[in-house]
Amino acid sequence: MIGGDSNIRIAYLLSVHKNPAQVGRLLKRLYYPGCQFFIHVSAAVPLADFQASIQDIPAEAVTFTRTRMRIRQGDLSLTTATLNGLLEILNAKTEPDFIFLMSGEDYPLTSNEVLLSFLEKHANNNFVPHQPVTQPDDELFVDRLNLYTNPLEADKASTSANPFTEFSRRKQAGLIQTGNRLLPASRPVPLNYTPYCGSSWLRIKPAAARYMLTFLRQHPSFMSYFRNVMAPEMYIYQTILANTSNAALRESLYNDNFTYTAPDRFAEMNAVPFTMSDREALANSGKLFARKFDETQDCAILDWLDEHAVVNLNAEQKR
Repeated sequence: MIGGDSNIRIAYLLSVHKNPAQVGRLLKRLYYPGCQFFIHVSAAVPLADFQASIQDIPAEAVTFTRTRMRIRQGDLSLTTATLNGLLEILNAKTEPDFIFLMSGEDYPLTSNEVLLSFLEKHANNNFVPHQPVTQPDDELFVDRLNLYTNPLEADKASTSANPFTEFSRRKQAGLIQTGNRLLPASRPVPLNYTPYCGSSWLRIKPAAARYMLTFLRQHPSFMSYFRNVMAPEMYIYQTILANTSNAALRESLYNDNFTYTAPDRFAEMNAVPFTMSDREALANSGKLFARKFDETQDCAILDWLDEHAVVNLNAEQKR
């Protein structure tokens, strides 16, 4: 699909680690003249597989990020890869109007024409899901902030109340639940910022990305703090932007990224991708995108979305 007459330029920053053919399919759906793709491929998988999967996209529209990291679920690696990618986008020859953070398991629910029309109406917004983390209402999210992240498996991480834990991976797996409660910790966010959490898949203006990068450069304590937080990408961007003293930036925050994630099965999100049984929910979601999909488990749902890419967009979400 093409972008019609819109002058909106989107830079997609994708973090991918599997299913190269699905990534190629995603880019083909998203592409329109003027957009750009910056792709971070986890260092744990071959880059060549993903390079081969995007042959249908003009070469000048695709950049594979210079710095590749092995992404470990739960630790700072995804955040670091994202920040590096944002820096590459901001240093590129042409600055986009929006930067979309996405995974290779996302897929659009509507056409580029609808998407770009929506962005034209919200040209000054930053789409950043953000909710304050409060105790006791958000015990899981509070624990993730207060406990310390430790390596557990080859591509995962765990948490512990002890920042100096160096158990073997097997011992950590056995003692983690006990250790978390026996050694409670309280770790206030630097600068006395109120912690916020939300989806890490932001849709932001370059000015917001530049603000975050400058802030982290000026406040290294933030990276040190979030290095020990489980899933820091769900907190760090949101906390920085929601606490900013820049009134215009704070007012620009829209509390939605218009991505459907089936919250009723949140605990299963990593294991249960959307299938054809979800097509009605997807069609009625009022969102621009959804995640997660896995073509190796159900390719028919992607075919269906390609054919029925018209969602009744609900833009009246809470700011």
